[in-house]
Amino acid sequence: MTNDKQYPVSDDAKQRAHLSIDQYQDLYQKSINAPETFWPEMANEFLTWSKPWEQLTESNLMTGTAGWFIGGKLNACYNCVDRHLPERAQQTAILWEGDDPSQQATITYQDL
Repeated sequence: MTNDKQYPVSDDAKQRAHLSIDQYQDLYQKSINAPETFWPEMANEFLTWSKPWEQLTESNLMTGTAGWFIGGKLNACYNCVDRHLPERAQQTAILWEGDDPSQQATITYQDL
């Protein structure tokens, strides 16, 4: 049994999207056809590394182990919060809503 529900994307959401469907499909194909160049490009474009990786992937199907960006080191807080402060300090980073919808709060990057 499959779940084939589709939910149309509103025009407003389409206009605010960072990628068009064509751009997304192009990136998806690159990730499949050339992973050895695609993933390093994405990792360098969207993450700041405190230590560069030495090997892109390492896996062993016999033991069920897999690793990516072997030897590399990241600072999660820096990548998720700190690097956004110069341009986004007052922008909302987290929207919180309690069990009661009247309970809500916004937390900025600066607050974090």
